[in-house]
Amino acid sequence: MVPNRDTLVLTGSDDEAGLTLMGQIAEDSFQKPRPISTIALRLVGDEWEPWLPPVDSPAFAKLHELRLRTLGMEYNDQKELLDQIHTQAGQEVFVASFSAVKHQESGRCQQLCRLDRGN
Repeated sequence: MVPNRDTLVLTGSDDEAGLTLMGQIAEDSFQKPRPISTIALRLVGDEWEPWLPPVDSPAFAKLHELRLRTLGMEYNDQKELLDQIHTQAGQEVFVASFSAVKHQESGRCQQLCRLDRGN
């Protein structure tokens, strides 16, 4: 995981303590300037792919939350640009909003997209 330009976090995909620590470091590092991504990656063959541990892993909830944080940031940046383009072009095009909600009891996050303007 590369949460910012000054931080690279490596651990094994079966190392529960390492995965938990990676989540803690990434959360702290992501608050620093120049965030990059809090999406965990795993090398599969010659390719890096997004990865999450199994749902029953102690590290799953935090790594899933961090993943949604990055996806939300990227989506909202794109939404803002699309809204500007549509406004400048005089087009009324609705681009859905993205957010993540954390369930209080389970601690797990779920993503939501708002598909209407809320009027």
